[in-house]
Amino acid sequence: MNKIGFFLSGILIIFGLLVYVMTRIINLVLPKIGYAAFQVAKGGQYTPGNYIIDFSMIRTMTAGIVAIGVILSIVFYIAGLKEK
Repeated sequence: MNKIGFFLSGILIIFGLLVYVMTRIINLVLPKIGYAAFQVAKGGQYTPGNYIIDFSMIRTMTAGIVAIGVILSIVFYIAGLKEK
């Protein structure tokens, strides 16, 4: 049973890291897409700050998910060692 918990906590860590990477990619790519749309529309003034999304809450939750996954991995690993 501890192997299943260890595996699922590893999936939890990977999920948290993937969400973090996706939000990072979105914040890097979205200003470039906004600039391309600005050039097509040819109106107003372009500021990259208008195209950056605030993901601070999502990143905080992601850090918590990764931390919980690491803690659970350690707990399940130690519990697996005690069974032997």
